[in-house]
Amino acid sequence: MGCLLLILATAAATAWCRSLMVRDQLIHVSGSTMRQITSESGTLSWETSIHFEDFFDSAMPESGWFSRPATETGHDGYRGLCQWRFAWGGFDLATGTIGRSQIYGGAVPYWSMALPLTLASAYLILWKPRKAK
Repeated sequence: MGCLLLILATAAATAWCRSLMVRDQLIHVSGSTMRQITSESGTLSWETSIHFEDFFDSAMPESGWFSRPATETGHDGYRGLCQWRFAWGGFDLATGTIGRSQIYGGAVPYWSMALPLTLASAYLILWKPRKAK
């Protein structure tokens, strides 16, 4: 179990480092709903947009995986569009509307995944099990 957690911790740390150099985005479009998962600037974020076509004048986004160089701006895809937002320590949850478009999303910093997985794997690998009585 400890080795499995160590593999997951390594994957989270690798994604964290990659997110500082590359912006990866997985987009799924279905009807008038767009769901996306984005890895950039040390965070993993997700967003659901309903009636998102109001955001685009010409070319609508397509479903797929997209990678491009990271931006210096970091994660703030909501740009003040929110009616409700909680942001603290790299964690972000938000909802908002523009016209008939509704947005729901959030972000989690990679360190909040990599650190607990590393500590749990170290505990499981290094500490000796108790002897049964």
